[in-house]
Amino acid sequence: MSAGAWRRALVALLLGAGGLALLPAPVPAEPFAYIANRDDDTLSVLDVGSHAVVATVPVGDGAGGVGVHPNGRRVYVKNWYASSLSILDAADNTVAKTLAVGAGPADVAFLPDGSRAYVTLFDSNEVAVIDTQSESVIASIPVGDGPYGIAIHPEGHRAYTANRRGGDVSVINTLNNTLVTSIWVADGDGGIAVHPNGSRIYVTSYNLDRVSVISTALNAVIAVRPAPGGPFGVAASPDGRHLYVALYKNNAIAVFDTATNEVIDTIAMANPYGLAFHPDGSRVYATNLGAGRIAAIDTASRSIVATTAVGNIPLSFSSFVGPLPLGGTLRRVVPGTVSGVCVNVTTGAFVPFGPVPGQTGFRCDGLETSPGDELLMLESSIAE
Repeated sequence: MSAGAWRRALVALLLGAGGLALLPAPVPAEPFAYIANRDDDTLSVLDVGSHAVVATVPVGDGAGGVGVHPNGRRVYVKNWYASSLSILDAADNTVAKTLAVGAGPADVAFLPDGSRAYVTLFDSNEVAVIDTQSESVIASIPVGDGPYGIAIHPEGHRAYTANRRGGDVSVINTLNNTLVTSIWVADGDGGIAVHPNGSRIYVTSYNLDRVSVISTALNAVIAVRPAPGGPFGVAASPDGRHLYVALYKNNAIAVFDTATNEVIDTIAMANPYGLAFHPDGSRVYATNLGAGRIAAIDTASRSIVATTAVGNIPLSFSSFVGPLPLGGTLRRVVPGTVSGVCVNVTTGAFVPFGPVPGQTGFRCDGLETSPGDELLMLESSIAE
């Protein structure tokens, strides 16, 4: 039987009348986390399902801020001392391109549609705009003094930079790549996050031990809350209910209720620096700068459930966890190790898949999905 024939037969068998009732419980597809190690000039690729490092990739000098393309196929790693980005092909964990961007690249973030990436340039007080299709710099935007962290509004029309030396936040119109305004915050801000509904921005001020809350409608600070112990990394939960803040000097992570902007819990952890959520909000990942490790924190129990050694001085501090490989509920049937098909039950479309070198799990590139679609991963060890 040809490969195409057995695949069609397998799909027909499992998707026929009553077939879905025989399938096992859904097995969630897991993303990867990407941790840049400054002193090693490497990128650790973490399988968040197994908490294991599945690849260590050489990148540029002074690796740090990481951004993952919304489709998960490209990872941008800033190289501070080399004034460049390493662009990783996530399919095989190799550097596909090194792109010169300007002096002191600190952080990178993508528009929701993935068409552009924005890179803060700490030493030149600019933001470089990258066309992700051509993978080239197409614009430079003057911003405040010492831009470090950057966040994108969920609607994609604004970008916000936390300017460490200037103490303000620059607001960028991403439709025409111009500076809209600047919002005074405080001395030494660096970490920045946007609420999932786009109504608020959260900015940490390491020197003043506080978190500022900014209204995106007013472009003004509407609340300031204490966060003693050197706050830096900051991340909002996908459901918008909680804000996690890394307190580097206090060896803790503070959990804020976003409705009241008050601390409701703290999680003990040595030297937390960067924070990023799992796409489903079940875990938050925190880099331990001093020990060269990354911790997985269960958000239900607010406890550390796993720690993994990465490299020396892991500097990833925002948006370093990739998207889920597929957009709906994934069921895995017919266990095997060689190949098979991914099926969108909702639309009837399917594509072949195979193992990804150097990674655990599989990818289903080319299968169009929408949130809520039911998906099947049908594995078979039948030879082609």
